[in-house]
Amino acid sequence: MAVSGLGQDGYARIQKETTWGTGLTSSMTLLPLLPDSTFDFFVEDIENANVISSRLKQLPNSGRTVVKFALKMKLPFTLIGALLNLLFGTSADAGPIDSAYTHTWLTPVSGERISKSFTMQVAFGGDTAVQFVGCMFSSLKISGDNKGQIVIELSGVGKSFSTGVSRISSFTFPSAIPGNFAMYNINIDPADAAAFDQLCNSFEFSLDLNYDLERFKGGSPYTYQPVFKGIPSMMLKANIDADKQYREAAQAKTLYDHVLSITSTEYAAGTTPYKLEIEIPKAKLTPETKIPYGNDRLAMDIEFDCSYGAATTGSSSVPVQGEFRNVDATAAYA
Repeated sequence: MAVSGLGQDGYARIQKETTWGTGLTSSMTLLPLLPDSTFDFFVEDIENANVISSRLKQLPNSGRTVVKFALKMKLPFTLIGALLNLLFGTSADAGPIDSAYTHTWLTPVSGERISKSFTMQVAFGGDTAVQFVGCMFSSLKISGDNKGQIVIELSGVGKSFSTGVSRISSFTFPSAIPGNFAMYNINIDPADAAAFDQLCNSFEFSLDLNYDLERFKGGSPYTYQPVFKGIPSMMLKANIDADKQYREAAQAKTLYDHVLSITSTEYAAGTTPYKLEIEIPKAKLTPETKIPYGNDRLAMDIEFDCSYGAATTGSSSVPVQGEFRNVDATAAYA
């Protein structure tokens, strides 16, 4: 038994599975997780509440096995491609240019699921690790402000877990500088004016693939592999200097397209920097968009529903909600 409270001794690592729910740990990648990442894993109780002429509570039986997690990191440029591979599946690849490659993923418009499954080991403090199998990402969130580092959060579920897994003894984490506030840009193209770069105090982009995350069926205490239960949902929020054009555009139901770009100051290869781009072809402001009433210089919150879809750079004429492009030194993500 070891003390679990010393969090600096903890770690997390993952590896893509060949078959969903079959653990694979031969070549795992360590993740630089933030301390407010969350892991929920337990076996539910099935209560016994029959009448047995006793006022003592009866012990329960074992029910569903529940595994849920949210992994938060400061945007790691060298790992983004591998994480998007787990979220979106196989990439479309172009290059090399200057020994760097561009990988493209489109938001799904068909199929049961797109995400790859993976095995994950997590040590809480200095204790032995817990192993989760059949893990799948279901949602993505990227957020930043005007002073700190950009944070990426990937949430999902797993099939099962086991405890008492031996700890590893060597550790390697990315040495590249994480994405920060000076590296992002949001380009906005309104329907009735020239495109421009919107200066933001903060932003939050989110995508939910809308999987059925509690796909329990009779015959097994474990969830079955997640599938879509509806269309994905994509949103972009930002806090900006108050500008009446957005209030008026919300009332006019103006449609926008956006490109969120995050470009590293370090090179993926040669003189080509790491870069993550999210292209949103059709977005609409919420009708409730407003400017607050006050005495000092005003700021306002804008929120775009980006779920409508249109053609993107890499989708040809096929309408999709969004396109994700990542530049790094990896040739392909299968």
